Amino acid sequence: MKSKILFLLMIYILNIQGLLAEEYNFEVSKIELKQKGNIVNAFGGQIISKNNDLKIEGERFIYIKDENYLEAYNGTAYLKKEKINIKFNLLKIKNNKIIKASDGVKIDDKKNSLKINAKTIVLDRSKNIIKASDGVKIDDKKNSLKINSEVIILDRLNSTLSSPSKSILTDRYSNLFQTKKFEYQFKKKEVKIFNALISDSDENNFKIDIGNINLKSSTLEGKNILINLNNNFLNPDNEPRLSGEKIIYTGNTTKISNGIFTACKKTDKCPPWELTADEITHNRDKKNITYKNVWLNIYDVPVVYFPKFFHPDPTVKRQSGFLMPTFKNSPNKNTFFSIPYYKVLSENRDLTFTPRFYAKDQLLIQNEYREVNKNSKK
Repeated sequence: MKSKILFLLMIYILNIQGLLAEEYNFEVSKIELKQKGNIVNAFGGQIISKNNDLKIEGERFIYIKDENYLEAYNGTAYLKKEKINIKFNLLKIKNNKIIKASDGVKIDDKKNSLKINAKTIVLDRSKNIIKASDGVKIDDKKNSLKINSEVIILDRLNSTLSSPSKSILTDRYSNLFQTKKFEYQFKKKEVKIFNALISDSDENNFKIDIGNINLKSSTLEGKNILINLNNNFLNPDNEPRLSGEKIIYTGNTTKISNGIFTACKKTDKCPPWELTADEITHNRDKKNITYKNVWLNIYDVPVVYFPKFFHPDPTVKRQSGFLMPTFKNSPNKNTFFSIPYYKVLSENRDLTFTPRFYAKDQLLIQNEYREVNKNSKK
């Protein structure tokens, strides 16, 4: 009972002296006054703002009346109006508008369902903007999105999150987006990425100039795309890749407009052969690549046209259909091009039909039949 009376007495003395300019109420276990009451040191408790929208719990507080400046150590700040909780080692408040926290900060943004970890944060209460820096980690619970960055700017008034620095985003399907910068609009559930490198769950790698991720539909749309496809079963010297003007990536389907496909080794010169098409569709579920209005180009020269064409993607080990085209440039003028067709006859039998088209107007057709039995191979 005695300690409670002393506690209330200290609060009463502070209030009648007007030391806090009616900004905060202290509820602490110990208070020290310095410089004729201009500096208040408080220990072990909490302070609450006059309008009750800010509550800080901490081990130690320093308040400077003339500057309306407050420091708090090792505690938690509850901002009721902004619906934010901040865990901190050091927190600084100037004029009750700018709040700075450092040395391992954790933010619980209840409005946007965000968990933010950073070394340093600055909260501008007048603009309702949070800037976090140094090892920023964000967990977007609502949209199953994780973000790592050096700097982020959370505009809670306009419901946007952005970063001017290199960032890594991971979605619910374990797709990884490394982007030079990004802009995230909460209401639209859209993230715009710039100069990004993308790795999907099938180990295909993308390069994209500008892309837009729709978190609601799990769709990626973008411009100027290059895809390095997962090469599980092709010759290691092959480097299968797709490129095009536009991409729509959704579910198990990738559609590319005005696209190009080749499996040739990357060189400074143009690839020996490539397939160009109005539309290229990579179906990762069916594991095939289909084309509309496709031309076969040999050293950038259109040679053969197909209204439609398809072949298995590079991850397929055994599936009926056209195989990867082959082009061989020989110094003895035996240059040829071939488009093999592979047919699965049964679980243990298959056939490859391989026509070769030579530069000297010659045609060679090669057939290869395979059969595997318990004790023999054919």
